[in-house]
Amino acid sequence: MKKKPWTLGIVVRLEREHRVDAPARLPEDRLCRALCEAAPAYGMRAIVLSPQNSGPRSPRMQGYTLEAGAWQFGPVVRPDVVYDRYFARSGSELLALSRLLGGAAERQGIPVLGSRLPGKLEVYRTLRRWPAGDPLLPPTVPYRGSDQLVQLLGRSRAIVLKPNGGMQGRGVLRVRLERDRGRWELWGRNSANAPLRLRFEQFEALTAELERIMGRRRYLVQRYLELSDARGRPFDVRALVQKDGRGQWRLTGQVVRLGQPGSLTANLHGGGSAEPALDALPRLLGARAASNACARIEELSLAIARRLEQAYGRSCEFGLDYGLEPEGRLWLLEANSKPGHQAFSAGAESDFEASAMLQPLAYAHYLCSRQPALSFIETRFQAENVQEVHS
Repeated sequence: MKKKPWTLGIVVRLEREHRVDAPARLPEDRLCRALCEAAPAYGMRAIVLSPQNSGPRSPRMQGYTLEAGAWQFGPVVRPDVVYDRYFARSGSELLALSRLLGGAAERQGIPVLGSRLPGKLEVYRTLRRWPAGDPLLPPTVPYRGSDQLVQLLGRSRAIVLKPNGGMQGRGVLRVRLERDRGRWELWGRNSANAPLRLRFEQFEALTAELERIMGRRRYLVQRYLELSDARGRPFDVRALVQKDGRGQWRLTGQVVRLGQPGSLTANLHGGGSAEPALDALPRLLGARAASNACARIEELSLAIARRLEQAYGRSCEFGLDYGLEPEGRLWLLEANSKPGHQAFSAGAESDFEASAMLQPLAYAHYLCSRQPALSFIETRFQAENVQEVHS
């Protein structure tokens, strides 16, 4: 009897504009299509799922398959491995996702690619306990309020406020005291990712605006780092590390993300651009410094990935963002367990993009091949989660 192909289930969050029954596009449509089209080459098939139309108690899962270039909605097989690309925006959405993934992982023995990282502060504390990580991390503390802000601005020219659970540059703010003019500047992006730049003559007005923007979200505060090129454009280096077809961590690539002049961050969602690091960094740093920086970032990224996986469970990829100060100081700005792949397609090399999108298939095949053959529709899964052991 011919063996059925293993199934990769890609979990996404449907937006309002996505028709549930017959969407023209799905979230991260380019990624989902690439995985579905390439899956047969890995002895697999790929489907797309969402907590909005599937659940662990459903007798039959509902999802999407790619048929002749179009998304078709209907009953689908239960996956053998799940790729979590769901970005929850509320507690209820996170609960729905946890039920779907939890049911898969705990009751059915289905591996889930990608452990969800906790908030930025916990990740910061985890890496700071690691001797190699501490020098890379900008000092970071929870934001406590206006009294703390006064103290910090007394020691630093400017500070940065970041949402503890934020992403894509949303809600990142810089506060600077313009001492010569006796006023405060608030600069950055709100939670809707819209740019803002405000000035306040009264400190109370500044703190009131901060409270309005932050709402009930937890924020972190750091010293502002000068991470711009000679033209005042912010830039950072995104390193993408992923598990390969042998379950080993590999560097897929590095890109420089360059923000718009006058922007606080280099995030692509804020209008930035991307270019392979080996092309962009020599112009920014010089050839020798660029080569050293790329080698150092690769070494650190592989070590950080192992450290985070050790702390938070099996993962398949991390996007690690680094800042470089003019004098060459390297900082780790953020670790993301669900990195976007836009940076590897927006002006970057096509090989980077293909590797970034397809590496999860290779790792999924590796996981499936290490456990007994699994059943399909309307059967219970009894295989155990497999934690790969590297010699």
